[in-house]
Amino acid sequence: MSEPFRGVVDLDVRDSSPDWAPFAQPVAPPGTPNVVYVVLDDVGFGALSCYGGLIDTPHIDRIAAAGVDVSGKPYLDLEREAATMLSRE
Repeated sequence: MSEPFRGVVDLDVRDSSPDWAPFAQPVAPPGTPNVVYVVLDDVGFGALSCYGGLIDTPHIDRIAAAGVDVSGKPYLDLEREAATMLSRE
């Protein structure tokens, strides 16, 4: 459900006041861990340089070097992976 407009629209713009609350970015609660979720479609793992591919991906290489490699698993248990990553901090 949308929030009601809390600004003021007056005849003169100088007497009006905006309401930017509906456009505010969401803020995570304090202490929330940083999570990067990357979804790639139609990209073989061999294409990225962190997996030996020819495509230079320095930013993905940096993330992969500091993260958990789940490429060889038949399925991804997000709850277990999150617990593993949090326990390494």
